[in-house]
Amino acid sequence: YFEDKKNIYFVTEYYSGGDLISFLEKKQKENIQVSEKVASKIIKKIADGIRYLNFFGIIHRDIKPENIMFADKNDIKSLKIIDLGVCQTLTYGEYAEDPIGTNGYISPEIYLHHNYSFKVDIWSLGVILYLIITGGMLPFDDEKMDSHMIGKKVLYLQQEYPEKYFSNKSKGLIPLLDKMLEKNDKKRINITELLKDNWFENFKK
Repeated sequence: YFEDKKNIYFVTEYYSGGDLISFLEKKQKENIQVSEKVASKIIKKIADGIRYLNFFGIIHRDIKPENIMFADKNDIKSLKIIDLGVCQTLTYGEYAEDPIGTNGYISPEIYLHHNYSFKVDIWSLGVILYLIITGGMLPFDDEKMDSHMIGKKVLYLQQEYPEKYFSNKSKGLIPLLDKMLEKNDKKRINITELLKDNWFENFKK
């Protein structure tokens, strides 16, 4: 960042690989299903970024595929979390209260206008994992993207796991999704527990 008498300039890092949603849409058009192994690498990389933000007391509050960028095309190791325009920094024991987020990725506690903390990003990451595995479906969606209807589904419906997408997946996937998409944020998995989950062990070899 620098400025002169007339203008303000921002110098930012250039990411040439596009965002995660474009990556997934391209796979969908090519009728290619992203493998569970690739999904695990993507989720772990994003989770590492969330853990880094949490270390500094930062909640992102708008984790979604459009805010996940490839610095280099198709290189999962180059994934970056962007757009911290609505993030909030919390001190120990402090909570956020603003109803912020993107339809389809907002956690139940935000829809309920409850005070919330870092676990809202875990919920959003769970939605991304579900989206990757199903090739484009959200666990709680509405054709018209009506925020009121989506909110009701998030609060009162349980996510479903269609056999078409989940029957041939590892045993640990659905339990992990259940822990990430737990409606009660006090029971929802935290970022440290997530990164230690056994599901990731399936793909280390």
